[in-house]
Amino acid sequence: MFQKLIAPVSEYEITKNWKYTDKTYVSILCPTYNQEEFIEDTISSLLAQVSEYKFEIIVQDDCSIDNTSKILKRFEELYPNVFSVVTPNTNLYSEYISLVWKNLANKINGEYVAICEGDDFWCDSNKIQLQIKEHLSNSKLELTYTDAYRLNNESKEIYHVPGIVDSYHFKHGPFFEKRVMTLTAMFKASSFKSFFEDIPEFVMKSWKLTDLPLWLYLEGIGESKCIKSKTSVYRVLSESASRSNNTSRITEFNYSVLQIKLYFSVNYNKSLYLTILLLIKNYKTIVKYFRRKSFK
Repeated sequence: MFQKLIAPVSEYEITKNWKYTDKTYVSILCPTYNQEEFIEDTISSLLAQVSEYKFEIIVQDDCSIDNTSKILKRFEELYPNVFSVVTPNTNLYSEYISLVWKNLANKINGEYVAICEGDDFWCDSNKIQLQIKEHLSNSKLELTYTDAYRLNNESKEIYHVPGIVDSYHFKHGPFFEKRVMTLTAMFKASSFKSFFEDIPEFVMKSWKLTDLPLWLYLEGIGESKCIKSKTSVYRVLSESASRSNNTSRITEFNYSVLQIKLYFSVNYNKSLYLTILLLIKNYKTIVKYFRRKSFK
């Protein structure tokens, strides 16, 4: 099915593949918090990338209180010119969720960005090489993404998650179903930064996720492409931002997804038809959300 990637024994094993070193082509970002159980798999898979293009790895440790920081320090000592750790003074996630990625956007040197969060990992050592070549061959391309696997952390069940190939369906798909998986994506760094400049902070503070609005934003300004290769493994945990046994938490998350879709429908697509369709399709989410509010 897939094999976990092993980190190279030295930094030279990474940099010897770089043919293009005139600039940093890809910034690989890894936001993490209290993920000592998974972070070594994650970082090893990032370091194992074989690419002709110079890349950097930036990990943002959001004030972990377990052994995550110690593990990251070891990697930083072994790969000082490729790997760096950013540690904010306070936990950014607790301020508002999008601040985690916004802070990372200010740290990057690359022309393109790939993200893998600290509980996921890549399983294809050619992942960024596949994607950067696509981007460099088409200046209009804002977003590439791939197929992936889902790994249930408890049952160890594995199943394939395909990307969307037809651009027409992608154009409307994100409004109805979140199908682009963050750990498979690559996008322009300049657009990543402009996303945080163009969306008002007070709007972002109300959102429970950052990836969906970013995909909608990128789709609105350029082209996207699915690469049919299984490059990544998403861990399904019992508790996460999008998955929980707490029904109130899930209701708030689903309502936030709807808020994001409505925001882009009104402000970017400017489609009354799509806005009405979203409201109709999500009426149960709206009812659940306001019913829960009324009982508070």
